[in-house]
Amino acid sequence: MSGLLEPFQFKSQRPGPKLLILGAVHGNETCGTVAIRRLMAQLSSRELLLERARLTLVPVTNKLAYERRQRASTATVAAGGGHGS
Repeated sequence: MSGLLEPFQFKSQRPGPKLLILGAVHGNETCGTVAIRRLMAQLSSRELLLERARLTLVPVTNKLAYERRQRASTATVAAGGGHGS
């Protein structure tokens, strides 16, 4: 497991709104990660272009839980962030 978060940022030539999209906040919820990675590929290949925006994507927010395929990591539960399963 490397680093805590790996954000990817895409910026348009013109200023505009800022948007942050997080995936895998809960490690067992993987659909958002798949969608974010698909969006990253489309933006990187220029299949999709941002007209006016700064977009920050984090495909996996909770890496430990994601790697374990669990809703929350032990660290999250210990910190009081776990809300059941």
